[in-house]
Amino acid sequence: MRYTLDQACERLSGYSHAYGVTDVKTAINAAVQALAGLSGWECLRRVVRTISAGPVFALPQGCAGLVRACVNGRPMTVRGQDFQFLQSGPGDVVARPPRGFTLVPPSNVERTGDRPTVIEPVGPFRLFAFTEGASEPFLTVRGLDAQGRIVRANLPMHERPTYDPSTGALLTGSEPEDTEPDSGELVQITEVVLDKCATSYVSLYARQADGTTVRLAQYHPTIRVPVFQRYRIAGIAPDQPVEILAEVRIDPLPLIDDSDVLPFEGIEPIEYMILYSWKMASSEVDAARKYKEEAVAWLRSQEIAANTVQTQFTINSSPIGTMGDISMESANI
Repeated sequence: MRYTLDQACERLSGYSHAYGVTDVKTAINAAVQALAGLSGWECLRRVVRTISAGPVFALPQGCAGLVRACVNGRPMTVRGQDFQFLQSGPGDVVARPPRGFTLVPPSNVERTGDRPTVIEPVGPFRLFAFTEGASEPFLTVRGLDAQGRIVRANLPMHERPTYDPSTGALLTGSEPEDTEPDSGELVQITEVVLDKCATSYVSLYARQADGTTVRLAQYHPTIRVPVFQRYRIAGIAPDQPVEILAEVRIDPLPLIDDSDVLPFEGIEPIEYMILYSWKMASSEVDAARKYKEEAVAWLRSQEIAANTVQTQFTINSSPIGTMGDISMESANI
């Protein structure tokens, strides 16, 4: 059974002003983050389908990384960041391998690291930001200018435009294309930091040298240092449209609204982790370890129950692109 944040707060209300808990919501979010980092829980995996312009794409906030992926209906192999280097992978010379190396077949999805934006702007560019709320604090961006110097820009918030639903006329705010950028010229963005008082989603835009306006990313207000997991698909031409079916690991976003749903089925493991934090703060390491073990055992038992199904399991399947493709005319043993 899944629970909402207000149900969890009601269930754990007895911990308010006890066991070091001054805010139940804060304690619940801390427990959820701690549980998410203990293991690659199956309940923290989601199957998503998206369309992107290759060869580079980024996962949205709340996604910790790819587990499995299919590109244009074909199963791909997900590679780590070390695969980019020549001693273990293709490096940056996929199209022109050096003497003695052969082309890497286009069947890999390679991780390229973390970035503060979904889209990499073409430099030089200038930045500005939009927000959904009024009187939001500024956005801090760090990057490099054309001289290679590290610069910081504090971007004030522009009001997101609203339109008349009947006529489509602009009511408030301004269009991104008509907004004057608020930063100097940059060639690379290294960090983005949201103010701790942010309460609404923030969108970062760039005005490129050719005059085009590009939305680089949209940020959750409670993630102060946002990063996006970036991947590259081998064998895909620039701006080639691709359809991606992926299983991703979830990095739970902080629960804010009372209607937000807990990522785990049950409140018991969250309760155990609250007690674990209190025992660790009290230097009772052995007691804290027992509470953590109880939380892990509870979640593992839930996974065992969820995986108890009756289904046929085929080892050597025959669809095109699978391991059984080479033996379609052979009988499975």
